[in-house]
Amino acid sequence: MIRLRFLTLLTIVGLLMFPTGAALGYGVFGPTDLMSTPSTMTLSPNSVGFALNFAEGDVTCFNLDYGLIPDLEIGLSVKDYDDEAWRHDDTYITIRGKYRLLRETKSAPALAIGIQDIGEEDLDVAPYIVISKNLGPDLDVDGYLGVGGGTIDGIFGGLSKTFNISPAQRSSNNLSKIQLILEFDSNDLNLASKFHIGDRTHINFGFYDLENWVLGITYKTGK
Repeated sequence: MIRLRFLTLLTIVGLLMFPTGAALGYGVFGPTDLMSTPSTMTLSPNSVGFALNFAEGDVTCFNLDYGLIPDLEIGLSVKDYDDEAWRHDDTYITIRGKYRLLRETKSAPALAIGIQDIGEEDLDVAPYIVISKNLGPDLDVDGYLGVGGGTIDGIFGGLSKTFNISPAQRSSNNLSKIQLILEFDSNDLNLASKFHIGDRTHINFGFYDLENWVLGITYKTGK
């Protein structure tokens, strides 16, 4: 198993070294994404995640992801652009996958590899590698850092802070957590929030490049 994971890591690093042109962005508030950048999280086996989000400028983003086996998920992404400001006026349907090689421990970060934007001739396939680590009990902030090719086109990363709401403080809407996210990629700096309604539903709101709003919902089944 260790040898297989090492060979897989070498393969993805090799893919990242091939030059590719810049193109469209990637997932938006997918079940295991931050906002538009990948995390090291994966869906548990037989879990399904749905995400439907709308961005300023007539952009619709849909994600459907499935936990295949422990630490491995596959997914479908649909993005519909209908505005000249995004330099696209088309619908893109792609597939993606992510495999978590290492889970986080007290002394070591989590490590995941993935690939996105498969299946569209106009888009560059985007392999990536990402690590994450909680920055300690005093801050209780999760940090992410990765690098990718294709539409990711360089270094990306982010910070995520979750505020838990105790059952005694919850209102009738069952708001259980508020998650704040700051992320960056090779082109943009994004700010996002996720309002956790119970254990399965997220209401998403953020700003792409601190300018264009994004709003939607994410729902997960299973654990």
